[in-house]
Amino acid sequence: MSQSGYLPYCEQSPSYASLAYLGFDTHQKEWQRTIMTHPFNHKLSVFLPFCAVDQARNFFQDVQPEKYYKVQLSLASLLEPAFFTKYIHSDTHQLILHTADAQLETDDVVVLDDQGDLVFSLLKPTYQMFGLTTTQNRQDKLHQKYLLKVNLRELKPNSKMFMRLQQGLMSAFPQPIKMVAMYMDKETGETAEVIWPKDAETTEIPMELSYSFLGGINIPTFEQLSCNPGGNADLKVWQQDALNAIEWVGLANIRAKRILTLDTPQSFVSLYRSPTPVIESQQGVLIQVQGLLPPGFIRNVLVTVCKLMQNRSIRRWVSVSAWGYRDSPCTWGNMQHYYHLNGENDYTFLILPPAGQEQISMVAYCMLGSDHVQ
Repeated sequence: MSQSGYLPYCEQSPSYASLAYLGFDTHQKEWQRTIMTHPFNHKLSVFLPFCAVDQARNFFQDVQPEKYYKVQLSLASLLEPAFFTKYIHSDTHQLILHTADAQLETDDVVVLDDQGDLVFSLLKPTYQMFGLTTTQNRQDKLHQKYLLKVNLRELKPNSKMFMRLQQGLMSAFPQPIKMVAMYMDKETGETAEVIWPKDAETTEIPMELSYSFLGGINIPTFEQLSCNPGGNADLKVWQQDALNAIEWVGLANIRAKRILTLDTPQSFVSLYRSPTPVIESQQGVLIQVQGLLPPGFIRNVLVTVCKLMQNRSIRRWVSVSAWGYRDSPCTWGNMQHYYHLNGENDYTFLILPPAGQEQISMVAYCMLGSDHVQ
């Protein structure tokens, strides 16, 4: 179905990508900002080239995802005094929630992010019943949606705003809604138990890393990326090499046949060739996990990879990729998000081993939509 079918009067909106060369030590603020401003992630993938499954399991034995909740509850119950005080206003833990089984373009979507912002992306009938007001931007008008934000951590129980929000939730959301949730320590990222309101139906969902062996593949060395690009001419060459590398990583993440050594398709089927130099008939391990993945866990995975490189347990490059929920109303530091206009909501770090005495470096690639570029 073409875009003109569901948005007949919409101008074509471009998408953009952020491509950067970062040092693990010298640019900690930059790469951590990328991870920590992307609050809702549903999938993480790590590719370890020239590695066996048992070796990969040993590398990540101390880095394990924990659990999240699938919960069905009334939104007004979040403001019950005991629950609100213990879980929303906690000084040591944070609760995050994301609507499940809802389409951002056609349904009401609600999230509670790690900053305490309760964010609503509402259809017009729901907005009219809600009682709070907002100003629509251009994309809101195109989608006939209304975005509202209320910071619950700044909200005082029994205040005027608290009562208005409670009444709005009861009016606009009289029925329980399905959500995914996690309650975690702000410092360590460890999950903790939640005693949910009485009307809530909850299921604990454990998460675990899966390990897949990829054999007989052509693995590029990416050695041309391990130096900081210089002048304009060198920069353009480096940028194209970096994009080719990210493309190869994407093919590895989906186990595409195009990276197999024995794959020789006809030219009318595919003209793809792996970036050179390449080492043929090699093996690697693809580590993946799906669920509700907090930014702190992804940061721990990246730090673990870099520590393994520092002690020479890993001597080749490694990729770390994360995918956000496509129906999140906000992403990248609370920038507004719409799926059909800027649905890309993911990022990849291609981590490169140190050359000589130099530090570990990485190519950071973030997909952005047109609304994310100021």
